[in-house]
Amino acid sequence: MNVSGKLVNYYVFIIICIVPLFYLPFSEADVFRQPKFALWTASFLITVLFLLRERIRTKEEIHWIFSSRINLMLGIYMALWTISTLLSVDKMSSITGLPLYNGLFQLILSIGTFLLVAGLFEFRLAYLKYVAITYIIISIYSILQYFRLDPLTPFYSDLMKNYEGQVFATIGNQNQVATCFIVAFVILSFYFIMEEQKRSDKLLTFISSILIFAGVMAASSRGGLLSISIVYLVSLPFVLKNKNYVKRYFTLALTCSLIFIIMDYASGSYLMDRMSTIYSEAGMIAQGEVNPDLGSKRMEIWINSIPLIKEYWLFGSGPATFFQVYDTFGFNQNGVQIASPHNESLLILITTGIFSLITYWAIVIVILVKGIRKIKENSQIVPLLLGLITYLIKNMLNCTVVTDMIIFWVLLAVIFGFTEKKTVSNR
Repeated sequence: MNVSGKLVNYYVFIIICIVPLFYLPFSEADVFRQPKFALWTASFLITVLFLLRERIRTKEEIHWIFSSRINLMLGIYMALWTISTLLSVDKMSSITGLPLYNGLFQLILSIGTFLLVAGLFEFRLAYLKYVAITYIIISIYSILQYFRLDPLTPFYSDLMKNYEGQVFATIGNQNQVATCFIVAFVILSFYFIMEEQKRSDKLLTFISSILIFAGVMAASSRGGLLSISIVYLVSLPFVLKNKNYVKRYFTLALTCSLIFIIMDYASGSYLMDRMSTIYSEAGMIAQGEVNPDLGSKRMEIWINSIPLIKEYWLFGSGPATFFQVYDTFGFNQNGVQIASPHNESLLILITTGIFSLITYWAIVIVILVKGIRKIKENSQIVPLLLGLITYLIKNMLNCTVVTDMIIFWVLLAVIFGFTEKKTVSNR
């Protein structure tokens, strides 16, 4: 591996395995976002400076972008966000993403990260052990919080607690931590199911998978469980083609079911009561009963967003301004601020416009299609594709913040780089 590749590999390690662990439990600020954003920004700038220094020293051309189609779409996406920022109802929020969500600056970091990773990152299966260890740590801490055993509880303010008065999981609120958990769970669990690894690695991927699943349950995320369930059902025909896959698949499924039962019993059936509403609410929708309270009032937010779409459909209200325009239209009740529409596509449409949304999905679909075409050549890409699909399903019920935004762009870039020029090494 050359120097440039090593630099980008270190960068990916920092943003995927170090950034999620960093938080300040005693701060009044958005503790799950700001320290992570600062670390992401600093590590990106340092990596780029060292890359430029290396390229100048070796007189190498500075190019690590491989597809004109992807270049064009990324450029269009950036341009549309820039136009939306210039026309924004709050230009400063749209530039910085403050105080709550992602602005133009975060998008620049995201696309910059994509280009670095797609061009120079060399993916190896051995790297998954670092992801496994990172999310084992986060999962254990989340489980401690679930059982009210967090030793740092006295340091938390009320702003850091959920509706039951329980502290949030380490890397964000319940929605954000669940998004990161389910992507890690699906990728690690399908590498456990599909890959022939040495015994210690197989044990690590199995243990990390079941602990991360427990972390998803600790986050009490209905969307997380729904996303995992859909992906596991969709993948079943593929799994059934190999008897070794079948054995591992059902071993993991039964173990996770046992974990669910144990955690549900320990919580006095809270988990079962909460998760079962997925099916009851789906039944109501199927019967045409559109209750605004469905999905923890998500349905109400989506219905209320219709006037916002009509008003801002062309270029949007500006990145990171949803909570402002939602409030302007008078939809907030009892002083509760609605920070996002809890749907990624709806957020992009309202804040950056219809063309931005089309470009976003064009980028995702092109990379997904390229990845699917690679399966026959090398099935090791399957867990990465399933991880991306899991993320996309979850974000039909949620919106990204810094930590899961990093994961999204890195995962897109790894899949793209994989399809363009790389094979996966087992080293």
